[in-house]
Amino acid sequence: MVSKSKSKARPASRRTTPFQPQDLLFAGIGAVSLGRKQAKAIAAKAAPAARDAVAYVRDAGLEAGYYLRDAQEQGREVATEAQAKVLKFVAKAQVEARKQLAPVLAKLGIKARPAAKPRARKKAPARRRRAA
Repeated sequence: MVSKSKSKARPASRRTTPFQPQDLLFAGIGAVSLGRKQAKAIAAKAAPAARDAVAYVRDAGLEAGYYLRDAQEQGREVATEAQAKVLKFVAKAQVEARKQLAPVLAKLGIKARPAAKPRARKKAPARRRRAA
C-alpha cells in the first residue's frame, strides 16, 4: 500500500460578505419600528391600567373620607356623653362638699355662700343707621 502523506487538508475558506452602509441603515430603521410597536403595545395596556388605578385611588380616598367623618361623629358623641357625666359628677361633688363642710364652716363663723347664679347676657347695642 501506498503510504499517505501526513499533510492536513485545508479548511474551506468562509466567504464573508462585507457590511454595506445601507445594511446598517435598514437595521436601525427596523429597530426603531420594533421599538415603536412595542411602545404602542405597552401604552395600550398601560392606559387602562392607569385609569383603573386612578379610579381606585379616588374611590379609596372617598371611602377614607367617609370613615373619617363617621369616626369624628362618633368621637364627638362619646366626648359629649363623657363631658355630661363629668359635669354631673362635679356638680354632685360640690353640693356634697358644701353639705359636709357647712357645720364646720358655721363653727368657724364663716357663712356659706349661696350657689352662684349664671349671669344674664346683655343685649347687644342697636346698630345705628347712617343718615343718607
